[in-house]
Amino acid sequence: MNFETPDFRPCKEWIADRVNEQRSWEEIEKLCTSEEMIQPTLDSYYDDLLWPDGLNAEIWREFVSYYRDMYQRVKIVSDDPVIAIDTGSLSNSFAVPSGKASSWEQYKRFLSNDMSDVSIGNIQKSCHWILNHLKLDTRSYGPVKGLVTGSVQSGKTANMKGLVSMAADYDWNFFIILSGSIDNLRKQTRDRFRRDLRNSEGGVFWKIIDFTAEDKRFAEEELKLNSTSGNKNFANRYVTVCLKNRSRLSKLIDWLYDDPMRTSKLRVIVIDDEADQASINTAEITDEEEQERCAINQLIVNLVNGKKSDGETPVVNLQAMNYVSYTATPYANVLNESSEESLYPKDFICTLPEANEYFGAKVIFGNDEQGCPGLGIIRDILPSDEKALKMIHKEEAYGIPNSMKKAIAWFLVASAIMRNRGYKKSISMLIHTSSIQKHHFMVYDNIRTWLKQSQEVINYCLVAYKDELNAVIKADLLVVNPKYSLIESVSEEYPAFSELHDEIISIISDVTNIMLDEDKELKYSSGLHVCVDNCKAKKEAEEGTYLRIVYPDEDQLKSIEKAPVFLIVGGNTLSRGLTIEGLVCSYFSRTVNQADTLMQMARWFGYRKGYELLQRIWMTEPVLKKYEALAKIDMDLKSEIEMFMERGISPSQFGPRIRNIPEIAKFRITAKKKSQCAEYDDWDFCGDSYETTDFDEGSVADNLKKTEDFVAAMNELYNYRKSTTANAFVWEGVDYSFIRDDMLANFAISEHSSLHDNLKYFNQWIEKMNEEGKYLKWNVAVVDGDNKETVWVIESGLSVGAVERTRKKSAADYIDIGSLRSGRDAICDVDEESLSEEQKQRFKSTRKNGKDIISKRSLFNLEDTPLLLIYRIKKDGGTPQTSNREKLNLSNDLIGISIIVSGDSIGESHARSLRIMI
Repeated sequence: MNFETPDFRPCKEWIADRVNEQRSWEEIEKLCTSEEMIQPTLDSYYDDLLWPDGLNAEIWREFVSYYRDMYQRVKIVSDDPVIAIDTGSLSNSFAVPSGKASSWEQYKRFLSNDMSDVSIGNIQKSCHWILNHLKLDTRSYGPVKGLVTGSVQSGKTANMKGLVSMAADYDWNFFIILSGSIDNLRKQTRDRFRRDLRNSEGGVFWKIIDFTAEDKRFAEEELKLNSTSGNKNFANRYVTVCLKNRSRLSKLIDWLYDDPMRTSKLRVIVIDDEADQASINTAEITDEEEQERCAINQLIVNLVNGKKSDGETPVVNLQAMNYVSYTATPYANVLNESSEESLYPKDFICTLPEANEYFGAKVIFGNDEQGCPGLGIIRDILPSDEKALKMIHKEEAYGIPNSMKKAIAWFLVASAIMRNRGYKKSISMLIHTSSIQKHHFMVYDNIRTWLKQSQEVINYCLVAYKDELNAVIKADLLVVNPKYSLIESVSEEYPAFSELHDEIISIISDVTNIMLDEDKELKYSSGLHVCVDNCKAKKEAEEGTYLRIVYPDEDQLKSIEKAPVFLIVGGNTLSRGLTIEGLVCSYFSRTVNQADTLMQMARWFGYRKGYELLQRIWMTEPVLKKYEALAKIDMDLKSEIEMFMERGISPSQFGPRIRNIPEIAKFRITAKKKSQCAEYDDWDFCGDSYETTDFDEGSVADNLKKTEDFVAAMNELYNYRKSTTANAFVWEGVDYSFIRDDMLANFAISEHSSLHDNLKYFNQWIEKMNEEGKYLKWNVAVVDGDNKETVWVIESGLSVGAVERTRKKSAADYIDIGSLRSGRDAICDVDEESLSEEQKQRFKSTRKNGKDIISKRSLFNLEDTPLLLIYRIKKDGGTPQTSNREKLNLSNDLIGISIIVSGDSIGESHARSLRIMI
């Protein structure tokens, strides 16, 4: 029997839940019941859980045996730092290559110069996992199609080179790297592969083929496609880095087939770098058999599906074709299309781990859902400064706004500190205010003018030194990343400003572009290089100068006395693929309305060895909110893939769901044309929760009075009990209409809160549910906090203490506490006395591991009972744990609320999400 049909998905989910409850496989075989009750239970699950019809005890045991084997294989993967889903079967069982003849072993040694053993181990594990999902012969199977996603600037290129090195040891012989649409980045990628791939003793010999000049035709004997297996001679392996350009792709594809003898020996791996750019089909997708595609997508589809550039079938097929797409923003790749000929990753989706040394969204912006506060390196660009920038762009004003002066001043201070410490690599600042090239030159001119006012610049540097020097400390870094492996080398010792003064003067006394010598070679000074990186910069550069950013190579750095310093103004060319070296300071006010585009612009993610505590980012509040939302999207996608992995769902069966962001107006996941086959899920708040974490100070007292009146009125109408699972008092069976009219309708919610915009959608949805007879009765819980200095007297004999929270430091005119609810409060209304013995065991496990705690409410007789949690927050309570937090310092206690709806939400999203139609 085929156990991979959708009919068996509820069965897999049931087993996964039982395993999470630590039930034994013997218990699962018996459906956690007695022998005589197996068949009656199966019959009841047909109606209650939508299990397959006709399922008997024998088939059930066979299915459990099948699932157990699959689950144990998956658990081997999940013990690695690789979170991935696949079709359920490995193509290979290769060991990790080793020995002197191993190309991987040579590359691994190369990595050890800059990476920790843990990071190298992560690369090895993920490359090994991917390798064993590729095929050496695809002539009968068809092309393998997979997707690898990792965080921005987290080392995807290192993983690509690792996969190529490892695959070369196992007889794949031709590697095609599809590299963006900008030739400078293609050359950068090509040169990195040439530099980093290592020849091995008696094994692999690398050759880089460049098809950018005349079409070089290699004869079959010139392409020595021999195997390394059992062969003492060098085996040639070939890499070509091809631009996603119609002419170059056509040339490459036709070359693959112009010699049938050579074609039959080619075992190809195509690595599509930045696969959500250019590779996606943006032509209108129809139901027609002959689908019209955009030109680049059609050529890549032809390449992967074994066709010539014109779509004709060749005389001889390639021996193997494996297509692996890499991107940090895979939304378009899983939302665009899923037809058999498309590039949809039907075989596997793999997420790369973040190394302990990596500064990602969680470290920089924090993650309230995981209790991470963020490092505290974000600084505000105020609306007045944003307005000033727009006037500068329009040539209606001159100069630069105050926040930009502060940012540049801190950059100069940080550069001086890094030079003082002996830092010898490039140091950079990024300024990104607009996508329009004309605006870049205006900002550039105004910055250079301001830098000439040396005394004012020095004054700003002194203020920046005092304000920022100890604003972020080593203890803060340990809070957000307790596993940071380089913590011992992080320095909190800083020279006096008098020691930095002369260094700053020397930097601003020589403000220049990158210079060209008589031989057109690039020259670097000890001052400040101000660059503009866009497509017009070459034309605008003065004679003898180079205006775009080009960093000195290793040999040039050795000959430079001090670390070179670069201030880069730019737009789209800085937003994807380009690594900005030594990025210690960023100024970002660009308005972007697509999640994938915005995430790619976050060049400040990455590795910050040597200046961990010096990094600062200036951005506007709307942009900050978008990045915080993006962090949740990324976390949800990884959770979705992990859930698919645990339940044995492959990407060919069900497309991963991507959280949508309706709480931020006009902010899309990806372009419409890149997600044509995606469907929006209807509004569904099942299994979701909201909480108020943003507050307006002017409404604090009013909310407190209204909440006190609501609780008093509720206490007269309904009885309460003390929770047995949390410090709270619970009122059960409260009419939703009473909660709506007496509490939610009167409670002032800050416009900065996501609940502000979503409440109207929630009300519409809950009214519809009420019409269907659902969610008519709610439970309400008032949390009893630990602070008893001021108690809330609800009635004689019933009083509760306040909880303590701190606020984020911010120049914004509202209060942001980051996180409100404690995890297990979401099940504080479970009535343990009413549970069966099986439910009690399940509840004990749920309370212990805290996983999927909201969706598990339905297991404890609360499937139709939402919960309203009310927190009274002490006006001046809480001790800040990090330097980017402070006390509330309010005149009245604060009221926070959390709304929880029982149910199971796959994407764990309180808003609509998107999923490909398969």
